[in-house]
Amino acid sequence: MEPRSGFTKEPYKVCAIDIIKHGRTEAQTPMKQDNQALYLFHEGTNYRTYEYLGAHRIGDKYTFRLWAPGADAVFVVGAFNNWEETDPMTRIDPAGVWEGEIPADRFGDGYGYKYKLHTKKGDLYKADPYAFYA
Repeated sequence: MEPRSGFTKEPYKVCAIDIIKHGRTEAQTPMKQDNQALYLFHEGTNYRTYEYLGAHRIGDKYTFRLWAPGADAVFVVGAFNNWEETDPMTRIDPAGVWEGEIPADRFGDGYGYKYKLHTKKGDLYKADPYAFYA
């Protein structure tokens, strides 16, 4: 059976936020194929979320991802930046996934860090729920 008009055979290329009526909107928002992890996270079927969220070294930088739907702004803070808001994260998903990068020459394995969230209720420091060490 062929999918209806406006549907795709590759659902991971559709933003989960676009599921509004009849399971999908008529005009789906395409996602990059490398965002399958994000799609599956929102769907509740990414059983290896720890490989996507948290801190990961990728080449010569560290990538940080956090799900913070109630945040207005998010920063990565730690001793490497004197706990200052010098390393902002960017909201990459309307449902509240944030991403930031720090060069490996400023951050390294075993460094302590937290996320600083600005919310309507005030500022919060949060430990990374996907951290490999605490």
